[in-house]
Amino acid sequence: MYEYEISIIVFALLLIAVITASAGYSMWYDSLKANIYIHIRKPYLEIGSWKVFAANEYVCKGVNDVVLSTDNRSLMIHVDNASTVWVGLVVENNDVVTATLRNINISIATREGAVNPVIQIYVYPPVKTGIGNKPYWGEIKCSNLPVPGYIGNSLNIDVEAGFKLVSWIEIVTGNIVSYTANISIN
Repeated sequence: MYEYEISIIVFALLLIAVITASAGYSMWYDSLKANIYIHIRKPYLEIGSWKVFAANEYVCKGVNDVVLSTDNRSLMIHVDNASTVWVGLVVENNDVVTATLRNINISIATREGAVNPVIQIYVYPPVKTGIGNKPYWGEIKCSNLPVPGYIGNSLNIDVEAGFKLVSWIEIVTGNIVSYTANISIN
């Protein structure tokens, strides 16, 4: 009787092993189908802060007549009685991926007709924190601009997620002293 019980136990173990192996084999052998949706969007830079100084031959003062667009990507600045304007932008990447600042577009509208301003763009390296402590942003004055240390005036600058960069734009219109400047980033 003892041999009969051992035979039953061995048979039961073999049966369990075969069932387990066939179930495991079928799980690995069958194909798996999954629906995956990937949403791709363009990384997004926005204007987080700005400063505008208007200068003529006698004085340089801050300009308050500035409107930021609802998408935080453009500024409209009304300038009166100034031949030179300095516009400072803090461009922020509040996204989760690196974004590239490709261009800063500047257009001038005036009642006098066509104007050919001289425009210089100075871009400073992206930083994670401490923009207010930088010499090119914190306690800046017109007489200090442009501050040394800019990385050039060519764009296509990568801004990592969570980083910011400062750009100062000098607009010289000569004898046209009243106009509207539109500045946008992309």
